[in-house]
Amino acid sequence: MIYLHIGVHKTGTTTLQAFLEQRGDRLRDQGLHLFQGSIIASNHIELYLSCLDEGRDSLALQSLKIGSLEALQQRTLPLVADHIRKAHDAGDHALFTSEGLSLLRSPAELARLRVMLGGGAVPITVICALRDREDYLEAYRKQILKVPGRKPSADPKSSLYVEPDSWLADFQALLRIYGETFGREAIRVVDYDAETARSGDVLQALLRAMDLPETLIPAPNTIRRQNTSSWWNRIRQSGVRLAHNVGLR
Repeated sequence: MIYLHIGVHKTGTTTLQAFLEQRGDRLRDQGLHLFQGSIIASNHIELYLSCLDEGRDSLALQSLKIGSLEALQQRTLPLVADHIRKAHDAGDHALFTSEGLSLLRSPAELARLRVMLGGGAVPITVICALRDREDYLEAYRKQILKVPGRKPSADPKSSLYVEPDSWLADFQALLRIYGETFGREAIRVVDYDAETARSGDVLQALLRAMDLPETLIPAPNTIRRQNTSSWWNRIRQSGVRLAHNVGLR
């Protein structure tokens, strides 16, 4: 089995990814192998960047000097295949997570992702957290504006377009394209608003969607929340950008 967490943005993804990375060994003991990203260890952005149609934009593309997306795909394919193979050989499951995967919307992009994940040879469970669309767009707008010089786009096709009619918040289209690619029965949706209203925390629902045993699931509000705009994450992200861009020279 492959567990594929696709976001969306602003639904506790940074906290989830930090939690998973910090417990990689314990997860492996339970049969769940977390992929080690080549750009960011805990957020597997190369997976979605490799699948983007030419001409697409994203926050990651603005921050990183990726160069050719096709070249990135060729570098990423064997890494993903090796991870899936090792998990399968051990009789275990593979786990990938990136909120950027929710930006993939065209049939061609999803076809590339399907190939990247083995072309259907291994069953896939897609985990998606959704929230109120207006709250989501406002939270995403604030995330864009937190970086000096960065601003929302006026182009309705852009991944930085956050007006009320933005395709980013067309969650039905997101679920439809993933369902068409991997099967509707493969989609597990977490209701961010319902979970935070019930317990103040969405982490537990996300972990249960990955079929983690209860012994690995913390009580609500016992894990420090990670924020992409915190000073530590800004320093970490700056280091990631620098290391990646220097490595491509």
